[in-house]
Amino acid sequence: MSEVALLRSELHRLLERTEKWLVELTADAEDDDLAWQLTREREELVAMRMRAASSLINVGLLGGFSSGKSFLISGLQGVLEYMQIPTAPRKADKYIGLLPSATKPTTACPATVVPVETRTEPDADGRGVLRARFTGDQEWTDIGRSLGPLVVAAYAMQDPERVEARVQPDHMSRQVAEIEILLSDYRLPAKLYDLPGHGSPIKTHDKVVRDAMAKADCLIYVANATKTLTENELDLIRFLHGHHTHWGKKVIWVLTAIDKAMDLDLDDKPEWQDTLKQNNAYLRENFPLPDGKPDEKFFGVGFVPVSPALEARGRALAAAGEDEAAADCIAESRMDELRNSISDMIEAGAGKRHIAAVAGEAHSMIEPQLRRLRTILDAERIPVEELATERDRMERRYDALKEAVDTVRDQLEKNLERRLRIIERGFRQLAPQLHGAMDARIKTMDPRKARQENRLEEGYAKALRKSRPVMAWSVSSNFSMGGR
Repeated sequence: MSEVALLRSELHRLLERTEKWLVELTADAEDDDLAWQLTREREELVAMRMRAASSLINVGLLGGFSSGKSFLISGLQGVLEYMQIPTAPRKADKYIGLLPSATKPTTACPATVVPVETRTEPDADGRGVLRARFTGDQEWTDIGRSLGPLVVAAYAMQDPERVEARVQPDHMSRQVAEIEILLSDYRLPAKLYDLPGHGSPIKTHDKVVRDAMAKADCLIYVANATKTLTENELDLIRFLHGHHTHWGKKVIWVLTAIDKAMDLDLDDKPEWQDTLKQNNAYLRENFPLPDGKPDEKFFGVGFVPVSPALEARGRALAAAGEDEAAADCIAESRMDELRNSISDMIEAGAGKRHIAAVAGEAHSMIEPQLRRLRTILDAERIPVEELATERDRMERRYDALKEAVDTVRDQLEKNLERRLRIIERGFRQLAPQLHGAMDARIKTMDPRKARQENRLEEGYAKALRKSRPVMAWSVSSNFSMGGR
């Protein structure tokens, strides 16, 4: 797994954890305003997570009228469809892409194809979800999913004969500033801008183009293999050169539709090769450095020949089981070489920048909630610390009291054992003492006489008072009462 893939996976995990945290905060929110704010932030976080998982580079495509930018975008994302339509006297080839080709240079609005996660709502599989932003609006309007080419063309172009296909009557009279197609089935994690060029007579379009070029990590200039560059394209390429010089953004030069220039010339070479040679010479001659040398940093290796049509035809052949012919078409299309060039830019830095940008946006959004919680925690921390101190003090008092109770209990038990031993010794001497004091009197007295019986009882009581058991019991009782 590449470094960019690891970073993207880690960011995705952190954003999912943050999303769950926001859900918990929303459930515990004390008022409706806070709950609404947290819900909105969670929705924004979901969008960031989807962006981090799908779009790792912004690519702006420019080119002359009918150069094939829209066709190339569909091919890059692997959604260009190929079919054969029966016509007399033979079958004709037909290709269906995501975006239409404008019939006039000034009617097309800027368009963007945005890769999104499979779990996106609404479902963006198939031909994706079409959205439009009308002039004067800040928000996007969802048009529909997997719409036919005629409906997409009705929003992408301002032609009177096309707008009648728009899905709502009130859309027909409105000018479209830009459209975008959300796509969950894609080959490149790249946001692709189809830009009509600079200097559009429609000011809204011109602003969208300038904003898109500012966001772009790299730019692709698209030329058609059926014709060489002329002075008509010089203004646009000069504008592109100025942007490259100022911002240092890489430009990839693409010669598309080589399948339409396969006829052999006098040297038995495909015509597109001569177009390629002349276009590269055009760049070297018109954009030299101050010392007169070609600006190789601007045009690099020159034009890359590709054919989205050949690749689409190859996929159709593969689906029909013609694997060998399919492999030949796909290899001849050279589309994977172009995708690899864009993927290399993702790994070289564009991917990391996009991941860092999403992480920064997420942090900026979450930071106010973290500050709010820190404020609450600081406000509650002092009483909590005071309670902790009081708890420690009470625990120390409890330990001291428990120690004192144990000491008193031990002392009482020792005193009680000592008194019991004294009493026990006194009772052991009681019988001999009573016999010594009373036996002689009992022998000389008649117990049947009441007066003598009374004297006998008095003598018995007197003997008991003088004996140790009574004294010991009295002392023990006094000790017990004093202890209470």
